[in-house]
Amino acid sequence: MNLLEAIRIAFNSLLANKLRAILTMLGIIIGVGAVIALLALGGAIQTLVTSELQGLGSNLVFLFAGTNDPETNRRVPPRLTNEDIAAIADPLNVPAVAAVCAEFSRRALTTYSGASYDALIAGVSPNYPQVRNARVAEGTFFDERAIELRSREAVLGHRVAQRLFPSGVDPIGQRIRINGIGFQVIGVMAERGGSFASNEDDQIFVPITTAQDRLFPPAQNVTRRVEVTVVYIQARDEDSID
Repeated sequence: MNLLEAIRIAFNSLLANKLRAILTMLGIIIGVGAVIALLALGGAIQTLVTSELQGLGSNLVFLFAGTNDPETNRRVPPRLTNEDIAAIADPLNVPAVAAVCAEFSRRALTTYSGASYDALIAGVSPNYPQVRNARVAEGTFFDERAIELRSREAVLGHRVAQRLFPSGVDPIGQRIRINGIGFQVIGVMAERGGSFASNEDDQIFVPITTAQDRLFPPAQNVTRRVEVTVVYIQARDEDSID
């Protein structure tokens, strides 16, 4: 039997059993389509997760105080301090670390000319944009001088700027009040949206020393080691993360 004869017999069989042929073809089409759809969906989800992780920062490790045992945390209240940050940043202690950024954050009411917004006030180090892969859309971020002077400078998240300032008003150079204390706006972060960690558009960034000593100081007659909320540790490369 040659090839042409085989093809003729096959077509005759299909024509003789039209319904069966149609159902068989439909099953094959649905099966192949389902596999293609699942592969495309899996690829899209992988891309989304990868972009979210990349948005957090390059080779980034989040360090929080405490253990997985609530009882241990109750007996010994977990804390991270400025001394811990200095120890981690020392290349003799942790040579795999490329950069360290500390954050001390609390919620506080922020006001401007009658408008108010309950935002997360994040006291951070000047290298926050580099470590967290963030970008300043307008103005600038504060520097080491602001840390040393405990200056009252603020960089607004995108949504905070929209809520506090009406359309047409440039936030740069304006004065806002956080917990009743005056701050000058020096920058506005680019819109970023929510991530696995938080929504940075709802935050206000100030020098970490200002947050620790001026905005949220310890109660009078209370001695404490200056604490931080979270430490962002940037590894030198992916192989150094572990």
